[in-house]
Amino acid sequence: MALGRLASLLLVAGACTFPEITVILEDGGGGTGGTGTVSTSGGTTAATTSSTSSSSTASSASSGGGGAGGGCVDLDEDGEDSVLCGGTDCDDDGDDVPVDSGDCCPSGPCDCYDGDDRVRPGQPAYFTEAWDGADDYDYDCSSFEEPRYTTTCPQQGVLSCGEGKAYASSTPCGQTGQAQGCTGILGSCSKSGTPYSLQQECH
Repeated sequence: MALGRLASLLLVAGACTFPEITVILEDGGGGTGGTGTVSTSGGTTAATTSSTSSSSTASSASSGGGGAGGGCVDLDEDGEDSVLCGGTDCDDDGDDVPVDSGDCCPSGPCDCYDGDDRVRPGQPAYFTEAWDGADDYDYDCSSFEEPRYTTTCPQQGVLSCGEGKAYASSTPCGQTGQAQGCTGILGSCSKSGTPYSLQQECH
């Protein structure tokens, strides 16, 4: 009698259709979990799973200190890092002026910034942008920022007005102001002409 009931139960179970079951796979920390589907039919079990993985891109930027610049990169590509980065190169920016650090420059003039070859003692050129990308225009290592143009027409010799430009009002480094040309002789240069926009250069 017992064997007959067990046989009946097995026949009923084999004829039943079970609903589809969806299993959610939790993220284990190494990626994004997927879903798995387990289905049963007629006593046969089949399982299918799908998963996705995530990838991440990491970037890092090293920043150097002490004026080495470039995140302590070998700027002149000579195989030696700047002394400011623990190396032995006293002139990593290749401007032929040793940096003011340790025994590199026992007597001046010394390079005040070894990360830009435009920054060096005696730099004659003027620039409209700061060398540090912020607010430092001291390209000639004088510890001062000298503007190229002022509000006064420059007198150069007896018969020349020098650069021939002057601002209507004081204009800071990198800023744009209204300027005019300069004319005159014998020590009497003065502004003249139509005002125009001019960006201040400094070093």
